[in-house]
Amino acid sequence: MVLETIKVKDKKGNFLNLLRGLFKIIHYKGKDLSFIIADNLLILQKELDGLIFDDPSEDYKLLVMKAQEIAKSEDDDAQDRVKQLEADNADIIANREKQLEETKAKLDIEVELELYPISKDLLPEDIDAEILLHIKQLVE
Repeated sequence: MVLETIKVKDKKGNFLNLLRGLFKIIHYKGKDLSFIIADNLLILQKELDGLIFDDPSEDYKLLVMKAQEIAKSEDDDAQDRVKQLEADNADIIANREKQLEETKAKLDIEVELELYPISKDLLPEDIDAEILLHIKQLVE
C-alpha cells in the first residue's frame, strides 16, 4: 500500500496534540494502520524534538519538593517559610518561568508537515470521539 502524503499546516502545539492522539491509537491492530501511525509518529517526533520532554531543571524540581514538604507540614509558619524559600531561590524560579515562556513561543510557531492520512476504513468500530478529535487532521 503506497500512500500519498497530505500537507497539514498548523501550530506546533496542535501537532503536539496530534502526536498524543497517535500514541492513544498505537495499540490498534492492522498492518496498514500501524505503518501509517509509525510513520506519522516519526515525522512528528522529529519536528517536535525538544518540546515533548520540556523538563524543569533539577534545581527547580528540588525546590518544588522542598516547598511541598513545607506546605504538608501544616506548621503555623509554613506559608512564610515557602515564601522565604521562593525569595531565596528567585533565580531558579525565574529561569523556569523563562523556559516556560520559550516553550510557549515555540508551540505557537506555525509549520507545514507532510503526513500520511488515515482512512476511516482502517479505524476500528469502537474508536471514541476523544481520540477522533486528536487525530481528525489525518482522517479521510
